[in-house]
Amino acid sequence: MQNYSRQSLANALKNQVRRLSDNIASLDKLSSRLSMGRLFGFVGGLTLVYTAGKWGPEWLFWIMLVGFLFGFSRLVKIHNKIEQSKEEFKIWKSIRENHLARQQLTWQEYSRTRNHLKLRRSSLCQRPRYYWQPFPAPTY
Repeated sequence: MQNYSRQSLANALKNQVRRLSDNIASLDKLSSRLSMGRLFGFVGGLTLVYTAGKWGPEWLFWIMLVGFLFGFSRLVKIHNKIEQSKEEFKIWKSIRENHLARQQLTWQEYSRTRNHLKLRRSSLCQRPRYYWQPFPAPTY
């Protein structure tokens, strides 16, 4: 087992925070491009389905409708995965910033990242969080 110096661990954490920030920025750009793609795909798909229904045979309309619904649902699924990845990277970045603040003993930064992390965890939770207990606290 190697013993790493405190400075080398701090540099590693700073590099991880930087890489996570870069990944979040690239995912944010990709997410905005997919948002525009979803808009154009929706409008273009509805236009194609409408024109197929108006001037084409009935079978073409149904094929276009099924293709549009399948394609749009796949695009939404991909976009949701990217948004979820972006949220996970933000959580990981908060954890790394928290470790860095604890290592450098910057308690103001530690409390800020700790509260930010607590809010993110509760926002990702699928079921509602209850801050009360159904049973009284035990007395010893």
